[in-house]
Amino acid sequence: MLTVYLADDEPVILRGLRKLLDWDKLGLEIIGECRNGDDLIRAIEADKPDLVITDIAMPRMTGIEVLKRIREGGWPTRVVFISAYREFSYAQDALSFGAAGYLIKPINRAKLEEIVRKTVDNIRSEARQQINEVKLRDLETKQRRHAEWEDLKSLLESPGGTPDEAILDALQGDDSRAVFSVLAIAPDPIAAAAERWGEGRRRLLLFAIRNIAEEMFGGQGACWTFPSEDRLIFLLRHAPDLNVFRLAEAVHAGINEYLKQGVTIGVSPAGSPAQLPTHHKRCREALELSYFLGWNRVLASGSLPPALAGSGLDREKTEKELQRELFAPDGDPEPYLELLLEEIRRQAWGRKAYAVSLCNTLTIKLLRGLLPREDDWRDEAEQELFIRLSACPTLDELFAWMRGRIRSAREELAAGSQESRQIVEIKRYIGDNYRSEINLETMASRFYMNPYYFSSFFKKHVGQNFKQYLTEVRMREATHLLLHSDSMLYEIAERTGFSNARQFSEIFRKYYGALPNDYRQAKRT
Repeated sequence: MLTVYLADDEPVILRGLRKLLDWDKLGLEIIGECRNGDDLIRAIEADKPDLVITDIAMPRMTGIEVLKRIREGGWPTRVVFISAYREFSYAQDALSFGAAGYLIKPINRAKLEEIVRKTVDNIRSEARQQINEVKLRDLETKQRRHAEWEDLKSLLESPGGTPDEAILDALQGDDSRAVFSVLAIAPDPIAAAAERWGEGRRRLLLFAIRNIAEEMFGGQGACWTFPSEDRLIFLLRHAPDLNVFRLAEAVHAGINEYLKQGVTIGVSPAGSPAQLPTHHKRCREALELSYFLGWNRVLASGSLPPALAGSGLDREKTEKELQRELFAPDGDPEPYLELLLEEIRRQAWGRKAYAVSLCNTLTIKLLRGLLPREDDWRDEAEQELFIRLSACPTLDELFAWMRGRIRSAREELAAGSQESRQIVEIKRYIGDNYRSEINLETMASRFYMNPYYFSSFFKKHVGQNFKQYLTEVRMREATHLLLHSDSMLYEIAERTGFSNARQFSEIFRKYYGALPNDYRQAKRT
């Protein structure tokens, strides 16, 4: 509600004013009364009421003098005067000083309400206008800052382009000696991040890192910050003699101490504004090299080791020797595996995605020889492997995971009896021939068993009967073809070992609860 002060030297007038209007209905609250001008001006200065209704001819200080003091103080209080006939000339003077209105005694209720309503409407209208002006100024400021931010961001991210001279001049400012460096800060990977750190917590961590870094960087020059995915990019304008690497080390130590959180910082060389796109690229490359060198450190692009030269290793021959040793009961595959891993390190130095791709290909190739291909290595399993390898925070951890996985697969195979090896061969045969009309009898004959023994043997080691397993293999291939090709149903039926599309559709519906075309449409939408 808006606030009101009443002022008159006659108590009867004050009581009458209180009762004359329904102040609550008008959205007004009477917060005080005054009997003279001195008290009124002190009350206005202390409480800043929205509206004052006062007699012009007040003792000690006239109403006009009160209005002048209000204007001199820059207070927003509106004033409505009440006046006797003999002071009518005062009212005319009051209007020239910005009075909201005047009334002649005796006060007419309707006229008082009209003036008060009009004054209240004006107060609220101006308040809305002021709010809108503040919002507009804030918006203009944000838009100006956003435009500056976008200009700098586009400058950093446009290597090879021609930088805008106006942006370069604005960056350089009045200090022609100032140079520029680009730094990238990324939090180190956190174990079990998906479980421990939600998106909100990660944003909070980046916010805390940003505060520490900006405070320390800002003390050495002008600093601009650009959030970029899971990292922060800092553009620093500084004196030529500033050792930015040591400053980055201090920031690194501060973040480790105060946040108990490791970070890796990539630092570019110092240079002119025109060199910023190249320096931005180099600081990001320095940061990416932490995948190969280890996290929680400061890396300067000027001291990055070059990509390692090729070793001349015959990869195909080494892979064959590795596979031979993997399957030999007393084989020693580790030396060959290490040769291949170091070759990957050399080939992919500085390129994480390429390193993951090479490791993924090698792992699949080796595990396919150790595990039943069709059971363990459909597209879904390969995708899961790629995701698992990509999640390793460093190349050394990826290599360690590969060694462990290959070792465990080899141990599983070695620990199994001849029967386990035979199951591997049976599953592999099914994976290679499920498109054909294979059945229990033909499989038993191929592996030199009678059908009853083969059925019992298969269920014992696989956990389901032969027909269920064969159907499962065919259904997996069918869903793959439905979702990743435009093949007709009869073509899919032929490629998955069914005699016709009708038989395929019936079995598919029993297996998935939907006809093939309905399943395809539902999954693709």
